[in-house]
Amino acid sequence: MGRYIALGSVVFTLFSGCKFAPPDDSNTSDGPIEIDAPLLPDASACTGVSAECTTADTLRTCSGDLATPVDTGCTWGCLSAGGAHCGTLDPSGGGVVLADLSAVGIGDVTLSGHTIDTDAGTITPVIAGFTFLRGNNNVAIFHFNSLSITGDVLVTGAAPLALVAEGAIAVNALIDARGPCRAGSGRIAGPGGFDGGQNNSSAGGQGGGAGSNGSGDAGGGGGYGGVGGVGTGNQAGGTAFGDPQITILVGGGGGGGGHNDNGGGGGGGGAVQLVSNLSITLGVAPAGINGGGCGGSQSNGGGNDGGGGGGAGGTILLEAPSISVEGSLAVNGGGGGGRNNGSSGNGGRLDRTPAAGGGAGGGGGAGAGTIDGAPGGGGGSGGAGGGSVGRIRINTRSGNVTLMSTASLSPNFTDTGTTASQAVATVH
Repeated sequence: MGRYIALGSVVFTLFSGCKFAPPDDSNTSDGPIEIDAPLLPDASACTGVSAECTTADTLRTCSGDLATPVDTGCTWGCLSAGGAHCGTLDPSGGGVVLADLSAVGIGDVTLSGHTIDTDAGTITPVIAGFTFLRGNNNVAIFHFNSLSITGDVLVTGAAPLALVAEGAIAVNALIDARGPCRAGSGRIAGPGGFDGGQNNSSAGGQGGGAGSNGSGDAGGGGGYGGVGGVGTGNQAGGTAFGDPQITILVGGGGGGGGHNDNGGGGGGGGAVQLVSNLSITLGVAPAGINGGGCGGSQSNGGGNDGGGGGGAGGTILLEAPSISVEGSLAVNGGGGGGRNNGSSGNGGRLDRTPAAGGGAGGGGGAGAGTIDGAPGGGGGSGGAGGGSVGRIRINTRSGNVTLMSTASLSPNFTDTGTTASQAVATVH
């Protein structure tokens, strides 16, 4: 399809005798400390065509005899294998590719109070400075030179979302990918997730909870990072699927529908990927990304009806040479709906508190160190199972993310059986 590739690098020329200031150790803040560049070997006149890594971050090239050496800063590092060159990211998720990191023809964009539609490929209110591409696996890829989010952004549509920038991405507000349910109940999933089942029906797609099949039965919760909670009447929760590496960018499974009237299952949480060739920073709360599942609906029929299962949490995938988090990342499950005269389950929250199940037996959604959704109330109560957690993955050049004291991840890296992980990005 003829994509053009622009490396995320800064080119600069150093002459013999150039110096760099030594590091200043007086910085005592709890933020990342910037260290001055190391001294490079003196660059004498070129004696032919060549390329070498002079530091872990610097590629030196010569175009011919007596030419001035050119030093290029490599944001993903300088690699010697296969001939010295600046490393380039091999993005995860199966949708974004290297060519999508090109800044050709696009600009610096600020989003505040905007809605991103992953099906239509639009941002409203209308803005300029970005391009849209439908990637592999139906991923909706929005390209920017740099991206700053200063006011809450809502994500709609069925396709998973990727926000890609050649430069920095700064998130200082909420990216809400829970789908139309937002903080409450509803069958429609977030972008890339799977819808909940209608009453009396199982949820479709991966990780879907089972629907009811008899009087007083309730739906099972959706699965993804864990197993959905069992609904009253032993309606199974959805199974776990996917992998820590996020080979395919996808959201959570939907909850199964409850018996008889209205008790639809909650939709699964959405899938959001942020990729930068420079850095990603997530400011202090309420800044964050919420990929939580929707709550299951209560039954509105007779006393023997059951609620719908909660949707599983979705996916958050972040990739950049350096990533700093002060705010919140959450992919919690939605709560299961209760029986008649109860209430619907709550949607996944942007913190480590599990979503509440609906009154009269609804099981809580997974969160706060729990991976699987809670079961619905027994004894014929008609309570539905809660949704499981989703998956969080952070890939950086070093393999580590900078977490400030205010940062909150649900799940986090140390939860038992966690589905959150950090790793060295794949660089070629």
